[in-house]
Amino acid sequence: MVGVGEAALPGALEQFLARASAGPAALVVGGEAGIGKTTLWSTAVDRARDAGFLVLASRGTAAEAVRGYAAVADLLAGVSEEALAELPPIQRLALDRVLLRDGDRAGATDQYVVAATFRGVVEALARTEPVLIAIDDAQWLDSPSRTVVAFTARRLAGRIGVLATVRTGDTVASVDWLQLPRPELLAHIEVGPMDAAALRSVIESRTGHTLPRSVVAHIHRIAGGNPFYALELARPVIATAPDYIVGLPDSLSCLIDDRLDGLPSETADALLTAACSAAPTVEQVAAALGVSGEDVAAALAPAEARGVVRLDGLRVQFAHPLLAHGVYTRADADRRRATHRRLAEFARVPEVRARHLCLGTAAPDEATLRALDSAADAASARGAPSVAAELLDMAIALGGSDPVRELRAAEQLFRSGAHADAGLRLDRLLPDLQAGVLRAVALMLRGAVHGYGDSIGDAVAALTEAVANAADHPPLLVQSQLLLALAVGLTGDMTASVAHARAAYENATPLDDPTVLSQAAALWCHVSFMHGYGLDRDTLQLAADAENHDVLAPVTLQATAVQAALRAWSGELVQAHTEMAAVEQRCAERGNDVDAIWAADFMTMIELWLGRYDDAAEAADRVRARAEEVGVRHSRITALICQAAVAAHRGRADEARGAARAGIAAARASGHLHYLNAAITWLAAVDVAQGRHRAAVAELQPLLADFDADHGTEIVVGGFLPDAVEALIATNDHQRAEALISALETNGERHDRPWMSGAGARGRAHLRWAQGDLDGAQRAAEQALDHHERLPMPAERARTLLLLGQIQRRHRQRSAATENLTAAVRVFTDLGSELWAQRALTELQRLQYGSRYGGQLTPTEARVARLAADGLSNREIAAELFLAVKTVEMTLSRVYRKLSVRSRSQLHGALKGGD
Repeated sequence: MVGVGEAALPGALEQFLARASAGPAALVVGGEAGIGKTTLWSTAVDRARDAGFLVLASRGTAAEAVRGYAAVADLLAGVSEEALAELPPIQRLALDRVLLRDGDRAGATDQYVVAATFRGVVEALARTEPVLIAIDDAQWLDSPSRTVVAFTARRLAGRIGVLATVRTGDTVASVDWLQLPRPELLAHIEVGPMDAAALRSVIESRTGHTLPRSVVAHIHRIAGGNPFYALELARPVIATAPDYIVGLPDSLSCLIDDRLDGLPSETADALLTAACSAAPTVEQVAAALGVSGEDVAAALAPAEARGVVRLDGLRVQFAHPLLAHGVYTRADADRRRATHRRLAEFARVPEVRARHLCLGTAAPDEATLRALDSAADAASARGAPSVAAELLDMAIALGGSDPVRELRAAEQLFRSGAHADAGLRLDRLLPDLQAGVLRAVALMLRGAVHGYGDSIGDAVAALTEAVANAADHPPLLVQSQLLLALAVGLTGDMTASVAHARAAYENATPLDDPTVLSQAAALWCHVSFMHGYGLDRDTLQLAADAENHDVLAPVTLQATAVQAALRAWSGELVQAHTEMAAVEQRCAERGNDVDAIWAADFMTMIELWLGRYDDAAEAADRVRARAEEVGVRHSRITALICQAAVAAHRGRADEARGAARAGIAAARASGHLHYLNAAITWLAAVDVAQGRHRAAVAELQPLLADFDADHGTEIVVGGFLPDAVEALIATNDHQRAEALISALETNGERHDRPWMSGAGARGRAHLRWAQGDLDGAQRAAEQALDHHERLPMPAERARTLLLLGQIQRRHRQRSAATENLTAAVRVFTDLGSELWAQRALTELQRLQYGSRYGGQLTPTEARVARLAADGLSNREIAAELFLAVKTVEMTLSRVYRKLSVRSRSQLHGALKGGD
């Protein structure tokens, strides 16, 4: 934090507002209590309004009875109804609940829905005018509002500024949670002590009196340059003898007492009632004291005269938080408790009433515990889990500790994002829980905490035990089996994942719960498809019909999301694109970054398959940005794999390898082995595109070793197969290539998958060419093109065109070869696939070198012959093709014999002869 002198503060404000008028910017103003932060904040707000900003303002309060989302409600208070009219229904419901209106509708609200709503509103406003989010005393923001502001700040886009003041000191919370998309957009300044001359000006402007320099110097020394303290010190001097140093308190701790001493008892009662409230009004104070509003105004008049409070319409505002704190702490505990109890009687918000009841009680009280529990339920329903956890903790602190309440508190901590705190609480709770339902719930929650951390193995262990403990409770058993199926799937054990998903579906079927049945059916369709059982359309339709869109379930248990995924994997790419884009939008509206990452990952692959590489890069960027926000290990791995996929398709080899290897390392470190398949796939894809077939086979060994011909050919798990087939054939491993090709052909026909059938036919063409059957190779390649006609995947078709052109060149069909190779070059170039475009172009150019003997050479012999004719040494050829030098020598001997040449110059001439 940079210290700024008094004279430099206006310039710092002007710079901040100038930056915010052009794009995202934030300024945090720090300083000790009374140093002048609020004055600076008010000046900035006024200047922003004069500059055309729409100002959304809130002031934090140290009161203990503040309700969740109080600050968000303040910030939105000045937003017109027209600006909120276009919100999606789920966001409108969230906003209504934040503003405490129309909150009786069914369904819970998630805190991230509130956050996404606030962000959307602010960004929409910023499209017509710059917006300033101005928060005074940000260290006292209620925790749900802090979550919302932090969520919004990290994603700021547009002409939006965030101004926050924060009290510095060891006993005050920091605002480290306030971060912007880029560090340089956030500035910090520290308001330092004023010098004596500046303090003299402040005293003169605020009091109308000019004190002697010697008096001001003495005040400056005692106040330490703090203007609030200086004013408090100056007032008694002015009231007595302004030319002399009299009336100064012995210490700063006496300042508040001097201001509050001698006030009438009715004034003291009104002040204490206001100090016990987070946002006191004349009506509240009057109701608690049993008097009229006029009586309250009269009672507060002496305090107004002393500058303790001011009435802003019907609101009672303390001149400074220190004065409210002073009023509260001067009262003894009995008076404070009695005041809170009176306020509880008239509180209309359950959460506020429960807090007042708690603060008004000194011993366990069943009515208060029930009120805290009910308030926690209400807070949870309106998307304030951190508040719910706090209320439950208040009940526990009152002597209401029991396993159910402890477990509920842990759940709310987890939902609020405080995963570590939830895990610690569960670890304390679990040893004392006996086998049964409560232990099952605790283990499910512990498994979820592990899943969001870096230990998927521990998650599986906890969830496995949860299933055993839930055996006698069918609904809970289904939920635990669903979570276990998901967790086991992330470890790469698809067989176990399918088994658990099937068990969950079978156990859900007899339950009278359509929502649970929908989730179980959706997951079964998802994992069974991945494992090669095909698309269970009837069950998927059942899941879709029973889906409850108001339930905030993980995206992998939502039938509409699963349906979009299965369409993509089945080759229905255009419809999948539409449906998955809607899924991602829905996740974004709910502020659920983890689920939005899942959808954007799919969008990345759908865009790549459709040949829209720029759009795929944008989707991958969304994955990366969200992964950086959530900080969850598997989300970061997903981002790396998306980056690798886009780079591999574009032919950016180094970038693809770097991202893929980073993803592999992260997956192995955390046990998320499910991600290894995709990462290895993109490593091998780059190798094949570069003609590094031996390297590709080496990379693919883990996948080839685990390949299951019956269950491993869907594109989601078998995406590596086309590259594996080409690499194996190029390295003369025809037997293993045949096994992969046969599996693609068989399963493609069985499941009616054009991608499998096309890949299988192209692989068959490769193999027959390598075996010298040019006619069979050409027929297979043409069959592959027929399958591609059913599949809008231009890169797949272009690869087959390239292969067909190569075969036709060997078959001395120069015209047809030229046509197909030209088409392949055009498609790869339009796609932006650099490596494949170069390969196709090279083949096209080599038509002029097509030997009349070319059809006699195998693909490996042809590659070695071309490189030798281009002047490479045997060692260089070996390095280029990942062959042994001895193999190159033997291959060249066969080439020389087939082509009846004896030297490289003759070889060059033979290859240049053409058709």
